[in-house]
Amino acid sequence: MGPKLLFNPRPASLSVSPPPVEFGLDVVNSTGAEVVAEKVSGPLNPLFLEKLAEKHGDSTVFDRAGRLHLLFTDPAAVNQILVSSSNDFLKGDQEQALAASVGWGLLTHEGQTHKNVQTALRPSLRGEILERYLETVSALAKQTIKRLGELPSPLVGTARQFSQDSGEATLFGLPEPTRDYRYHEAIWSMNSFVQSEISEFEPAEVRKAKVSDFTSHKETIDRHVESLVDQWRANGRPLGNFLEYLFGARDSLADSVHPIREESSIFLQAATETTASLVSWTIVALNGQSHYWERLRDECLAANIDSYKSLKALPFLNAVIQETLRLFPPVWLIPRVARIDTEISGIRVPRGARVIVSPWVTQRREEYFRDAKTFVPERWLATGSASERRAFFPFGLGSRVCIGESFGKMTAAIFLYELCRTEKFVVLNSRNSEPDITSLISFPDGTLEFQML
Repeated sequence: MGPKLLFNPRPASLSVSPPPVEFGLDVVNSTGAEVVAEKVSGPLNPLFLEKLAEKHGDSTVFDRAGRLHLLFTDPAAVNQILVSSSNDFLKGDQEQALAASVGWGLLTHEGQTHKNVQTALRPSLRGEILERYLETVSALAKQTIKRLGELPSPLVGTARQFSQDSGEATLFGLPEPTRDYRYHEAIWSMNSFVQSEISEFEPAEVRKAKVSDFTSHKETIDRHVESLVDQWRANGRPLGNFLEYLFGARDSLADSVHPIREESSIFLQAATETTASLVSWTIVALNGQSHYWERLRDECLAANIDSYKSLKALPFLNAVIQETLRLFPPVWLIPRVARIDTEISGIRVPRGARVIVSPWVTQRREEYFRDAKTFVPERWLATGSASERRAFFPFGLGSRVCIGESFGKMTAAIFLYELCRTEKFVVLNSRNSEPDITSLISFPDGTLEFQML
């Protein structure tokens, strides 16, 4: 029994997924696709999916926990699943499972409710709104960098702290962040737990202890988010931030259990985790690349960032961020469930089949990107080939594309801009770039230390 069955009831806005299709030769043969002989057990990870694509090509059928799964990496198939035929596919089990930790919200809503909420909240995360907080985020970046100059710090932990501080300041309009990082510790523990299922073969006391820990972490998250909302109210409900729009969208959130808290929790977690991932991976990608650091430094020292538009006008800084998103997309897995019998790339996909697309996999394939495994930010300074543009979807595509794309890229760009304006070089204690695969958000090795010399 997984955690998604233990907590909040499913709101009416969320479609009920059809039952999964059992894996069997009759189903496999009807698809006409190659079958992976070995069965897959436990959570998926990007390295495994990458190996599948390298071995079996654009489409692969495999058996995971006795259920039929299909991996598609071809951009045309990705476009069909996420854009042209997106109504034929529901959000996947992993996304719905996250509701156990942060509640039901935009991440799990479907249909008209999803459209209503997305329309209401999108202005709060556009560049012109974020511009109001550019100075605040810059100040937080400088504070973080100053601490780094005094002593080494864990790379991922530092990125998470900066991202949480920035998220609290911009999403909730707080004059000062809480710096209560127990919130992120709880998020990390819960996401790892959600990714794994409680085995029915485990002793009852073990299962009970896991659920107890999960409940404790959930209470920590709920209390933290509720305190942020309370502070927003106490500060006179300042305008120009996420909560202003969220309260204005209450009619669209009527069927959620705790609409304000749950939507706030989803956005704070998504904004901080994905931004922390992007900041962390950017430092890893640039590690040891002194020529790139010097080029960035020259560009940033010559610039005066006083608006969101001026930040976007730094070509090489933005190229570095784009290339980081290509090699290390924060959300490496986009799962879907077939709502009806359909066909993708000539393969019959039965209703209830679990369908997977992965930015991590597609964006690392030589068929779509030259020198696909190499960090080459210069590729984004040119227009790029049509195949490269079609194969790039680090924030998803279509009507369900990540609403926080501008927020994450802006926050990461400000941090990198301030970092490059210092007189010190950034180093890591290792060149290990293996991803941490315990969550749907990708992070580099958590033991990496961040130091400025």
